[in-house]
Amino acid sequence: IRLYPDDIGGNDLAMLYFLLENWDTAIERYQVFVLNQEIAYFPYMGIVSSYEAKGMYNKAAEILESYLHDISEHHSIRWQLAFQYLCQGKYNHAFDEARKLDPWNSDIKGYIYHCSDELDKAEREYLNMLDSRITRDVASARRLLGSLYLFQGRYEEAEKQFSQGISFVNTVGELSWKHEIHSELAYLYLVIGDHDRALEECSTALKCALDDKSIRRQIESLHLMGLIYVDMKSLDEA
Repeated sequence: IRLYPDDIGGNDLAMLYFLLENWDTAIERYQVFVLNQEIAYFPYMGIVSSYEAKGMYNKAAEILESYLHDISEHHSIRWQLAFQYLCQGKYNHAFDEARKLDPWNSDIKGYIYHCSDELDKAEREYLNMLDSRITRDVASARRLLGSLYLFQGRYEEAEKQFSQGISFVNTVGELSWKHEIHSELAYLYLVIGDHDRALEECSTALKCALDDKSIRRQIESLHLMGLIYVDMKSLDEA
């Protein structure tokens, strides 16, 4: 990596360590790219993701701040900085960063309002996303509204949002989005005790993860499936 800092193989090696949950070695590999000032965005985000996985949100925020100071302004970096503050419960700091993303910030503002228990404001931000011309925003809005309604115990409204979201993402064909929203619907059915439908949705989410060759999403789906079986008192299957 030190000899060929712009070689994609080095980045892949860092990602491999990340997938193996060897966060410290992944950080070490990504830092070589940063020191050589090569393909800056992905190594920085790799370091951030590794610190995030370790629960070190303050360190992740420091890395993001250094990018904004040393490299340039970047929408995704600024969004992630707001998110890291949110993970630390620093809602005022998170909102200060979110404001700098106007007008493309309804999702992160919704997250902040949701976590700070300002649920009406969160709902308003998510509803605003439905008017977006960006496909991902619309898909995310359905999922986020469903999650909000589920949190509030508004189960029928949550199911409606998830179902509409599934219909929408099926027209797009993005597997990661399909995985996310089928997983959310599976969790809804788990909460209301409809285990058969929960397993059906979870199996669909797992298939999306397998088709997408995403190890992380496969783990998430299997974990959720295990929780469903535990709730069914089927410990052998879990």
